[in-house]
Amino acid sequence: MERRFFSPIILVGAGIIGFFIALTIYGITPLDVTNDKWIYNGYMEPDIIQHYAGWLNYRNSDWCFPFGKIQGVNHYSNYVSFTDSIPLLAMGFKLIEMFLPKTFQYFGIYVFICFVLQSIFSYKILSLFIRNTVYKYIGILLFLLSPIMIERAFRHTALTSHWIILASIYLYFKSKRDGKISFYYTFLLVISMMIHPYFIPMVCAFMAAITLEQAFCKNRMVITHAIGVWISSIIVLAVVGYSIGLFGWIEATKSETIGSYGYFTTDLNSFINPISQGYQAGLIPKWSLFLPIRNYAINTMCDGFNYWGLGMLISFPLVLIFAIRNKKRVSIKKYWGYITIVILFILYGYSNTIWLDGNIIFSYDIPKILFPIVSSFKSSGRYLWPVTYSVLILIEVELYRLVRNHGRKSILCNVLIGFIVACQFIDISQVIMAKRRFFDKEVINSLYVSYDLYDTFDNYIDGNNKYAIICDPNMDPSLMYKISFLCGKNGLKNNFNIMNRGDIYDLQEESYQIIIDAVMDKKLNPEYMYFFKEKSNADAFVNCLDCSCEIIEIKERNSGNAYIGYCDFYLVREKGSEFTVPMKREEFDSYQKMKGNCSIEQYDIDENSITITGWAYIENMNSKNQMVYASVEYNTGDKILLPVIKSTRYDIANTFKNENYLESGFYFHVNQDNVKSITFIVVNEDAVYYFTN
Repeated sequence: MERRFFSPIILVGAGIIGFFIALTIYGITPLDVTNDKWIYNGYMEPDIIQHYAGWLNYRNSDWCFPFGKIQGVNHYSNYVSFTDSIPLLAMGFKLIEMFLPKTFQYFGIYVFICFVLQSIFSYKILSLFIRNTVYKYIGILLFLLSPIMIERAFRHTALTSHWIILASIYLYFKSKRDGKISFYYTFLLVISMMIHPYFIPMVCAFMAAITLEQAFCKNRMVITHAIGVWISSIIVLAVVGYSIGLFGWIEATKSETIGSYGYFTTDLNSFINPISQGYQAGLIPKWSLFLPIRNYAINTMCDGFNYWGLGMLISFPLVLIFAIRNKKRVSIKKYWGYITIVILFILYGYSNTIWLDGNIIFSYDIPKILFPIVSSFKSSGRYLWPVTYSVLILIEVELYRLVRNHGRKSILCNVLIGFIVACQFIDISQVIMAKRRFFDKEVINSLYVSYDLYDTFDNYIDGNNKYAIICDPNMDPSLMYKISFLCGKNGLKNNFNIMNRGDIYDLQEESYQIIIDAVMDKKLNPEYMYFFKEKSNADAFVNCLDCSCEIIEIKERNSGNAYIGYCDFYLVREKGSEFTVPMKREEFDSYQKMKGNCSIEQYDIDENSITITGWAYIENMNSKNQMVYASVEYNTGDKILLPVIKSTRYDIANTFKNENYLESGFYFHVNQDNVKSITFIVVNEDAVYYFTN
């Protein structure tokens, strides 16, 4: 092991290697903090737009408690913890916001930091077992060329923090050597919480491994120390989590989120299957020059990407054979806690439904009491990452021992590990080249993206506008991310849902209340920008207003992001100061009455309001063109026509086997004071269909 005097210098050298590997893969473009055009159109998928929008809107928010709160419009707020915006950096840069340039993105910086820390902690782990400095410098390249880390960079930037896993493993081995669990685990847990919650169970698992092993030593001081570390960790995590708003997780999961445990799982072939997010859209090649793509169960399994790379795949069998021949029972007994945790990671990672080449080979039921807990970390395939790094550590340490135990010189060790690294690099080289091309400035400005709205959005902002409202919250998430991105750049607070977890019904209620307020006030609020995804919803809204309005179609073209492509949405704003007469229910009596179909699925009345959701359509007509109104009659005899917001209903289209009914869903909310009756009116061209609640 190196003398302490040289350790800092050697670690700096390891960090420099990490930096240059990141530079080789991505170039210098991501390091330009004033360049966010490459973010605007997504990276493999639109999630990085969401992450950056979270930072922009958090930057524009006033400081409040919890400190991670993103102030939206009225009562609807987001939390930077739920936008994957790396709260640690978001809060840190918000503290110095006044010194930052107007455009400032830190995702490029952070990815490079992750590579540097990945390099340093992998070196520190190897240093616990290996004395050959050259071997370790070459060996850390395998950690840096890890497909599971490279694949996450910029797609889910916070999840590029694989150095946290390595730091946990290092603290495990360090604690084992010191004879007591390290207090640094508490610090690492706090860092994990402020980067991404998914790393917390991973850190806790390695804490549990060393705790279990030391619990059997029957040393009261050691056990007391371990209990102290756990108690202090729990207290600090609770305080920090509450302070940054992470415990909003409980409130944010009131509604169903996409999928549950087992939905974002992985296939048993994931370690040898070189397919990831972006391949099917043609945005990235397969991850291996040599291995074919294998079948896998469902699209969401791309989130469970765990390809090892050829270097690991060819060296792991050698290590297994060596271990079996030498009967490594001592190591198994010595590290039984660690091995137990790795087995549990494997079981959790593959979830309760086991797939092989796209076929279910085994499944079992999760107890209902545990299902909400495991579903909180539903992307279970990610928990195979510690397994991959554990295998990689085993490979490098045992290969070194294998050669040294046979009397070979250090140079042979270096040649062997160099060969494995070369195999790894060559295997994934086409992906590395593709990622480098993505960040080429000429490619970004010509082939990948067009910035029509990016460059012109400020033209739609009136001097009085302070807020941007999404009036039909079922807008495609990718488009919501982009509009929130642009609002954040222009200093507009908005209520676009950019959280990973959230209650869409709260957002619907708030958005619809703003629409009703405008109808009741007989004019638009000049502080608001009213955005609609569906023109029919915008038409229904305008038809109920007393003021003269215009509906502006805003087009967005994007050749770089397969998830959005070409789309449009609509902005409603006043055209002039003159007033118009809003539509009345009686005007529809002259329309042709048609046969329709409908269902009221939710009818909730509380002390203040009535909320109604369901679906309706006119038979044999395209629901995309239909407008829906609610004619509300009060006990006083007054009547008012209110717009009803449509929503997409794939289930209705599938049930009736007719795509014309795709836009048949609706949402309605009104104050219930003195409401006598509500009649819904479905209008499609010159046809009309009435139904009551």
